[in-house]
Amino acid sequence: MTTLTTSSSRRDLYRELTEAVLESMRTADPTDWRPPWSTGRPENALTHSRYNGINILSLALAKHEAGYPTHLWASYRQWQKLDAQVRKGEKGTAIIYARKLPPPSQD
Repeated sequence: MTTLTTSSSRRDLYRELTEAVLESMRTADPTDWRPPWSTGRPENALTHSRYNGINILSLALAKHEAGYPTHLWASYRQWQKLDAQVRKGEKGTAIIYARKLPPPSQD
């Protein structure tokens, strides 16, 4: 499966995710393949907030690729607050933060 990486140029996350899904489909057993995002919606382990948008697909693919047994995600500090330890060598997974902005004022 394609690993999502950063580079000095701006990333095209949608292209990377599309390539990762296609690679997953190409390398899977066709009689047993299930989409990685069908195993539970990603959720923050500390706040229990559910991830939205492109993060659902991104985290589901990362979970599938790494073989994680759960759909729970957290930052390093959040895992510490939960008395959990991140495994040596683990790397972070990109999260896209989006928020609604108020419309510009019509002064």
